Parts: sequence; structure tokens; C-alpha cells
Amino acid sequence: MKKKVVIIFLALVLIISGKFLFQKWYFNSDRIHERQEETWNERISNYKYVEYIPIVFQQDELIDARDLLSKTHVKNVIHVLMFYNEEFKVQKGKLLVSSKIDRKTLWNYTTKANDSVWLVEHQIEKQIPKT
Repeated sequence: MKKKVVIIFLALVLIISGKFLFQKWYFNSDRIHERQEETWNERISNYKYVEYIPIVFQQDELIDARDLLSKTHVKNVIHVLMFYNEEFKVQKGKLLVSSKIDRKTLWNYTTKANDSVWLVEHQIEKQIPKT
């Protein structure tokens, strides 16, 4: 009787540990990564950027103004970002800015991008990438 209990106990331990090891192997295998098109470094770098949304100051608060988003506005914002040496990239037609930039600074950049005088007075030497 004692032998049967020990054998049943060992069988359960082997089944449970086998199931655990299979799950660990299955869910950590490269098969998951094969389905994704981007590399590990690209996935990490995506967390460094957020989609740019114009910000305006209305009624004593900063609010998102998606209606300002046009090709000309994006080009002007890129001009401002390049002037201040901020990290950005254009991916799939969207402007992505560094996630380190806070909302007040983005509002400042939005305001400058809409100011034609500022854009003329603050020229940059580098070529603005096409969007």
C-alpha cells in the first residue's frame, strides 16, 4: 500500500512538472517572435516614442487638438523638433516624438510650429525629412 502511494505521488509530481516545463518551453519559444515583423530593438525603441498630437491652451487647460494635424503642420513641427535637437521619427506616415517630452513642452512646440515668423527666424541647417 505504501509503495502504491509513493508511485502515485511520483507520477503526479512528474505529470505536474512535465506540464509546467512544457508550458514554459511553449510560451517562451521563438515561435511567438517569428510571427512579429519587427526586431527586438525596434520593439524597445517604440516605447521611447509616442504619437504626436497637437496641444493647445484653451479655458485654462492644455487640450489635444487633432484637427490641427496636417502635412504642413507636421513639417513645421519637425522643423521645431530639429531646431531643439529632440528625438523623433516618422513611421507609417505618423510623427512619433520622444516620450520624454512633457505636455507643456509639446504645447510650446505646437505654438511655434503655427508661428510663421518663428519658423523664418529660426532656420535649421539640416534637411527636413519628407513625411
